[in-house]
Amino acid sequence: AAKAEGRVTYYSSTNPVLSKALVDKFNTHYPEIAVEVVRLATGPLSKRYASEMEAGAIVADILQMGDPLILEDGYKKGWFVNLSEFPAHKAWPQAFKTEYSATVSVFPDTVTYNTDKVKGDDIPKSWED
Repeated sequence: AAKAEGRVTYYSSTNPVLSKALVDKFNTHYPEIAVEVVRLATGPLSKRYASEMEAGAIVADILQMGDPLILEDGYKKGWFVNLSEFPAHKAWPQAFKTEYSATVSVFPDTVTYNTDKVKGDDIPKSWED
C-alpha cells in the first residue's frame, strides 16, 4: 500500500535522531516512499492516535511509543494487526514482544535531586533512598 500511495506516516514519541535514523534506513530500501514523521511526547501522541482511531480518521501507518496501556487497549479494540506471522516478529526475542507489538528500546530512569535543597546525609545513596 505504501508503494502505491508513495508515502508513510510514522507517529513517534522517540528521540528525533533515532526516528531519522530509522527513516533513513527505510529509505535505503524504499527510496520511492516518502516518510512523514509526526513526533510528539507519549501522552499527547497516545491521545491523538486514540482520538483518530475512535473517529475512524486513521492517519498513522506506523506507531512507535512507550505507552503499553494504549497498546493493550488498542489491540483489544482491533486497532493493531497481529504481527505473529511476520518473519521479523517471529525472530524477535520472546521476552520483548506480544502478538501486536515489539519492544525495540529500553530507556533507564535516573534519579536526580536539587543540590541547593538536598545536602549531606539527605543525599540519596541508594535506589531505596
